[in-house]
Amino acid sequence: MPNIWFRTQLRYPDPDVAGAERVVTGVSLPGTPFIVVGSNGDVAWGYTNSYGDWLDFVELQPDPADPSRYLSAGGPEPIETYTETLRVRGGEAQTLAVRQTRFGPIVAESSAGLPLALQWTAHHAQAVNTVLVEMEMARTLEQAVDVAQRAGVPAQNALIASRDGRIAWTLMGQIPRRARTPAILPWDSRDPGAAWQGWLSQSEHPLRIDPPQARLWTANARVVDGEDQAKIGDGGYTIGARARQIRDGLLRRERIGESDLLAIQLDHEAVFMQRWWTLLQSVSEASQHPELKRLQQASRQWDGAASVDSVSYTLARAFRLRVHKRFLGLFEAPLKARDPDWTWPALPQLEGAVWQTIQTQPAHLLPRNHASWAAWLEAAALDVATRWPAEAIAAGKANWGEVNRSSIRHPLSRALPAFAWLLDMPAQPLPGDQYMPHVQGPSFGASERMVVSPGREAEGIFHMPGGQSGHPLSPFYGAGHADWAEGRASAFLPGPALHRLQIMPAPVEAARIDH
Repeated sequence: MPNIWFRTQLRYPDPDVAGAERVVTGVSLPGTPFIVVGSNGDVAWGYTNSYGDWLDFVELQPDPADPSRYLSAGGPEPIETYTETLRVRGGEAQTLAVRQTRFGPIVAESSAGLPLALQWTAHHAQAVNTVLVEMEMARTLEQAVDVAQRAGVPAQNALIASRDGRIAWTLMGQIPRRARTPAILPWDSRDPGAAWQGWLSQSEHPLRIDPPQARLWTANARVVDGEDQAKIGDGGYTIGARARQIRDGLLRRERIGESDLLAIQLDHEAVFMQRWWTLLQSVSEASQHPELKRLQQASRQWDGAASVDSVSYTLARAFRLRVHKRFLGLFEAPLKARDPDWTWPALPQLEGAVWQTIQTQPAHLLPRNHASWAAWLEAAALDVATRWPAEAIAAGKANWGEVNRSSIRHPLSRALPAFAWLLDMPAQPLPGDQYMPHVQGPSFGASERMVVSPGREAEGIFHMPGGQSGHPLSPFYGAGHADWAEGRASAFLPGPALHRLQIMPAPVEAARIDH
């Protein structure tokens, strides 16, 4: 709180049609000069994070003859150092020494103790511009795609629809031209391919337009493969569980209206977690441990969804997470031996490796303190039983809605807890979870939902947690939040104006005095 989005409608004379008005509705980000997501009556656009690989680390090889230089493919180059001054109110100014290279600033050290320069799209002027403002005047699908591919924004999966019923997906933002597929390991500064070779042209941007099945979806997952995927790379995109469920929801409907699309967004069927519940039941049934018999009984009724009153979903989910944690433990000892402070990074694709290991049960990975993989899985299930004792389950604390409660807070409420009731949105039990279309948890979820067909804005739907105002005493501070939390359809278009703020130019005399 307040939400990062600001609901906005712009109305102004259409520069292309005499006497007509251009109306653009959607959301902006405070400080940006355009509608970021929305509809102009001819085209509508929205996007999700692409999770592409838009940065490279370059390991600098010091020049033996001069430590202030590093070796590159073209010979030694200097490390330029300049100082940033950070002024501190009520205290002494702080200084930050920035070391700059042709690849970018030095931000860390490699495992070999060598400087690492960060080569990132946001460090380049070519990847930052205001072209997105032209989306307001796009009238055709092709024009909207052209704007998206020229826009200088963090690279996003852009989904675009036009009034004539056509759709497209492309990558919005600039894509670096690399010598080869993005690598996880740092480049060597002496490698001729370490530096980016400019930017891909628009004709090289990945694009899908008017697909045969007339459906497109993204869901923060991998959207394309082959050559197009090589251009995007892997920046941590999620597994395809949520995307698959969205796809299936789209394909099972012949005709789709606004309410149908909202229903897909609110789908919290636990398709992905089904196999983990089945595995938990199998492990518990095969065990003679009384705690696992209790766990089996508590989770016997599979609800098939991440509903607020589901116990079986909570326990199946907890079992999956414990198995994942124990799986990572198989590889932890040698890593911590090299670096005691080492921790696992985010591993969004770990599920495939874990499930394959469970199915194949390789003998060389089985820990010595377990006689079999069945015993290893039993230990993971016992972890869940310890986490969820009988009294907690009986008290309803294992109901998914008790675990998955919203935590939408104002930054100041942590420092001023007495005012949390005024600053924060109420904590509410939430259905849904990470691997389903209704993706939401205590600290993540849909920052906005939009369903709109260009030209049919009056039938459109919009959701946003929190309200329009950033002032906690305003009646609009939490207006609309209940619709987001409870999944009720709320209008995309604004209602009647209740207040007007009119900004007038200063009188000539006043302007002269101010000057």
